[in-house]
Amino acid sequence: VLGMMRDKDVIGVLKPLAPYLKEVFVVRPPSPRAMDPVDLAEEIRRVSDAKVTISDLNTALRTKKTTVCAGSLYLAGAVLRKLR
Repeated sequence: VLGMMRDKDVIGVLKPLAPYLKEVFVVRPPSPRAMDPVDLAEEIRRVSDAKVTISDLNTALRTKKTTVCAGSLYLAGAVLRKLR
């Protein structure tokens, strides 16, 4: 599950993750500074062949697979609230 702020170094974050990405659910973190998920999905596709799905957080967290939440502390906080 990946969501980022639009003022961050998106490619700088994605490049080290790219070799490990298999499936990415792109979500909008709860912040007015959040990057548009469509734009983030395009950036992911530039650096990875992973399956990319634009999603909402509830749907992204329904997977039964091991899940990594990355890109934003706002997103991490939202995930923790959902998992409690």
